[in-house]
Amino acid sequence: MKQIRILLADDHEVVRRGLMLVLRQEPDFVIVGEAQNGAEAVNLVVQMQPDLALLDWKMPDMDGLQAARTMKRLVTSVRTLILSGAPMETAVLDALDDGVDGFVHKDISPANLAHAIRVVASGKRYLGTEVTQSL
Repeated sequence: MKQIRILLADDHEVVRRGLMLVLRQEPDFVIVGEAQNGAEAVNLVVQMQPDLALLDWKMPDMDGLQAARTMKRLVTSVRTLILSGAPMETAVLDALDDGVDGFVHKDISPANLAHAIRVVASGKRYLGTEVTQSL
């Protein structure tokens, strides 16, 4: 089974820690770094070259959409998945316009998040069911 190298970015430490606990349960996931804002996430993507960046949409300094756009420019192989607690309509349209690879809401189950990560890491796009229902 191919390992998926993941960078986590969320401005809330408790969310990052929770995501790490959930994702480490998956044998094919390796957390290679964590960031507390978009600018830090971009720097870590350049250094660590992860397969996928899991980004909170709303972060200080640089939000997840700006970070995803910048990451794609600097490291074209990185896949990006936005995790948002914001109202779906606004967030999804912004994310899709910015070319992110996937978008899920923060109320996603751990199993569905793992599935979304695998889909996006495989080169496909992913929109969570809560996202598609709001469009």
